[in-house]
Amino acid sequence: MTARVIEIINGGLKFSSAARSNVHGWSYPYKTVTFMHNCLSIPEITSTIFGYLLYEYDAREYKQILQRRHLLALLKTCRTFYHPALALLWSVLYSPAPLLLTMPEDLVELGTGTPPLTIRFKRHVVHSDWNRFDFHALFVKELAEGFEEHDRAFTGYFLLFTEVCNELRRRDSVLLPNLKTLKATSGNGFAYAPAFLKPPLQHLHLYVHSNHILSLIQFLIYLPRDAPFLKSLHMQQSRTPWHDDSIRLINDNIHTTLLRDLNLEEFVCSWLPLTDDTTQHLLSMPALRSMTIRKDAPTLVRILHSQPMHTPQITTLNIHCDVMNDGQNSLASVLALFLPSKLTTFRVTSKTTVYGTSELSELLRAVGTHCSPKLLTEIILNRSEIEHDPVGDKAIVDLQMIQPLLPFSNLRKVCLPNQPFSLTDAEVKTLAMSWPHIEDFCFDNEGPAILEPRTTLRGMLWFAIYCRELQSLTFNFTDTAGNKVVLSQEEIDRAAGHRLRFLTVGHSLIDDPRTVSSFLNRVFSKLSVLEYTYGNDINGERWSEVQAQLH
Repeated sequence: MTARVIEIINGGLKFSSAARSNVHGWSYPYKTVTFMHNCLSIPEITSTIFGYLLYEYDAREYKQILQRRHLLALLKTCRTFYHPALALLWSVLYSPAPLLLTMPEDLVELGTGTPPLTIRFKRHVVHSDWNRFDFHALFVKELAEGFEEHDRAFTGYFLLFTEVCNELRRRDSVLLPNLKTLKATSGNGFAYAPAFLKPPLQHLHLYVHSNHILSLIQFLIYLPRDAPFLKSLHMQQSRTPWHDDSIRLINDNIHTTLLRDLNLEEFVCSWLPLTDDTTQHLLSMPALRSMTIRKDAPTLVRILHSQPMHTPQITTLNIHCDVMNDGQNSLASVLALFLPSKLTTFRVTSKTTVYGTSELSELLRAVGTHCSPKLLTEIILNRSEIEHDPVGDKAIVDLQMIQPLLPFSNLRKVCLPNQPFSLTDAEVKTLAMSWPHIEDFCFDNEGPAILEPRTTLRGMLWFAIYCRELQSLTFNFTDTAGNKVVLSQEEIDRAAGHRLRFLTVGHSLIDDPRTVSSFLNRVFSKLSVLEYTYGNDINGERWSEVQAQLH
């Protein structure tokens, strides 16, 4: 892509000699000038190309690194590249500081020394001072204060003086006319973020700290008035203790001021236990499509019984609960109250890190009975972060237990990270053929030592043959003397070239590292990460050899 941009910079997109002579019906002498037909949509082409240049993937850190310098170089190249590059450079900001620094030098004073750097106004602001601010503000679509670590070296440590925040709030016109997403952290972010709560804001992400309760409440009070078209609200919290009084105060304000006047499509707040009234009001929103809440399953069942959802529109249901079953109502009962089901994602995170056999069987049967096989794409049963993992009646997943999910051929993600499995190669083949579009498949691979995997390399082969879109696999298998299989060259060739990137094998037992590495190199040739449990035994050393032999 970079080479193509250089080609465009050096020579431009040129017509053939036959096309040069007639553009827009006008005749031009050959070799006089080169034109670009408007059907090429040059701004769209350049914007697409530049979008790839904005980030570079860091293979060591497994993340994208922002590279603004590429766009800055293109911006200075020619007028054709100027506006597309400028639009991308300013599309996402991590502080209003860059906009403020475009204002006249005799107005803005930038502090020096160690972070946080301060910005203050040296005089009274006049109308003309906003000219360059307003020009660049047109390009800003997302303001994400303090949310990106790689940008904090430049913008994350600016502290705006009170007079600057007051001037931002005092303006009558909309500061960022095309702003769609606002992300703010409590503290300095809440001081100026209300100035940007104007239409057409649609997505709001708040990161709150227990020490800034009052600033959060003041922020929420005016939200329905200043952002009436808000579609999505995310509330995250810092990992600090929250007192019951603080939680009660936030809950009261959410119910009386925030959710009362909004019609959200998405609500995400997994840490705050909402009151029953607030939960009921949230579920009654006609536009609600995605919901992430903290609520015990029996309580949620009672709320849905008291106020049934006549035409559920929710597609993503993410429940964080401490209690999943009280003997009468359970997590499975929740699914029966979302009918007709339009769920595409069903996710549960609970302090109960393991599901018993009867409990998990009931839940999977409920998914198979009440969810749509055509619509459901993700089912995830997560554990919350606790110090000790109780053993209890830990359900071992076999084909019979997972049978209700086999008709769901559109599943993309199945994650049961705390449930061990017991499947033969033939059963793995049945599973793989049932879910041809699966991308992420995860079972517990740290299961009990007495549960030896019945899956061999042939089971892994079935994943490669029938699940060609698989990107991440967490699965145990064995390749020892009593469980060895011989794979023909024809079978290997059929599965070769799979694009699996992440493989986690846990305590998988192997005898010959060369056999396993040869299989992985041939079948999963795109593998980027191999994870295994390294113990003080010969098996861990064998997996180290496998990893060293991967291409």
